[in-house]
Amino acid sequence: MNQKLLFLSFLTLFGCVVHCCGQTHCFEPPKIFFEKNSTKMKSGADSALYFMKKTLIDNPGMVMELSGHCGYDEGKQVLLAQQRAVIVCDSLIAMGVAKNRVYPMGYGAKKLIIPKSDVDKCKTKEEKEAAMAHNRRCVIKVIRMDLPFVKTLKDSVFAVWDIIELPLILFDPNNGNFARGALDSLNRVYDFLIKQKSLVVELGVHTGSRASETYNQYTSDRRAKACVDYLVTTKGFPASRITSKGYGESQLIYTDDVIAREKEMEKQELLHRKNMRTELKVLRIE
Repeated sequence: MNQKLLFLSFLTLFGCVVHCCGQTHCFEPPKIFFEKNSTKMKSGADSALYFMKKTLIDNPGMVMELSGHCGYDEGKQVLLAQQRAVIVCDSLIAMGVAKNRVYPMGYGAKKLIIPKSDVDKCKTKEEKEAAMAHNRRCVIKVIRMDLPFVKTLKDSVFAVWDIIELPLILFDPNNGNFARGALDSLNRVYDFLIKQKSLVVELGVHTGSRASETYNQYTSDRRAKACVDYLVTTKGFPASRITSKGYGESQLIYTDDVIAREKEMEKQELLHRKNMRTELKVLRIE
């Protein structure tokens, strides 16, 4: 495979895009290679990990997918690819990267850089191994650039698209009604919004992923509407300054793969609960 084709493969497979000064920039991201049938990273991984971390620091809205890949000559391809992605993900988290900015994904041998037909054209055993080694890798794919800044009700300065974390708002799992303590939390939200007279917001409800996607979407829609109805109808907050939206499981903080890596059930449950949250999003500042 020639260098031009290889470079185009990097841009296509990795999908790395950085937005700056109104322009879109593509770049060739670093490559982390692995030993055959192993999760052991080859030399050069440290510099690639540093590059990934620095890229995330320089682009605070960026979220990366860490894509694990195997060669067609390796066994248990999907599992091994996932394990490789998890290894890189854990390494970045250990370096201080937030868990909600890196997600592992195993592709097995579905996306070979150098296909078997090209490998077969190599004349020597060494050339073939060198070619196949390019397929045993973990790379980055930018999946979003707009991760918003997260603030709380204690903050006083806001910008459009800021996310504001809300105190816990519990619902009865059987009927969708507010559970004990929920109205106290909503009253705090009301007090906050009354003080922030210039904010126009969306109240969004997120679920976990343990029920069906359809049910989670329905549940979040209903809960978000119930919250806004309370603030507008019961408390008298202006309806023109708030809207409701249910996100279901579309914006999980912790994916099922990440949660499954926790060995203790208590920790898994904690991550599931962190996915189930209510937030304000700043839509306009008037």
